[in-house]
Amino acid sequence: MTHHMQNGSYAICSQSSSSPACTYAQSGQELPILLMRHLATMQDFLFYDSILPVPELIITRPPRNDTVLENTSFLMHCEAAGRPNLRIKWFHNEKEMASTGVNYRIRPTGALRFREVKVSDRGTYRCKVEAGRESLYSDYAVLVVQGTHILSIIIYTLTLIEGQFVNEIDLNE
Repeated sequence: MTHHMQNGSYAICSQSSSSPACTYAQSGQELPILLMRHLATMQDFLFYDSILPVPELIITRPPRNDTVLENTSFLMHCEAAGRPNLRIKWFHNEKEMASTGVNYRIRPTGALRFREVKVSDRGTYRCKVEAGRESLYSDYAVLVVQGTHILSIIIYTLTLIEGQFVNEIDLNE
């Protein structure tokens, strides 16, 4: 018997081994061909128990707009589902970020962790999730960084002698 599947991604799962296992495949072909090609790589797969459609690639926890104080730590999230072996990249003001920077690191989970946010970190951020040939961008999130400024006020007490001008007095005394 030949089973036809709709186009899409499928997980072929078996519980016949000591631990349940799944392999992922693209359909649009007849089921026996799909099974032969993908089960051949799984040595302990003698039977398959289910063929399940895999949901579309989706960002489940996108980055959000936020306002933070300068020199504080901050975590921006990007989580996704729908495919195995997801890779997450980050973009700041449209430029791809390296996995580590002077004051940040992209965690294996995909979260962007700042050790000490700087005013130069303000701007737009978005993440890109990749799985195989598929990719998906999050919406933009705006990060506002409020600087911490120290204002110094120095009060001088001046004693003027009649006929003396202020610019004649040394303020460093």
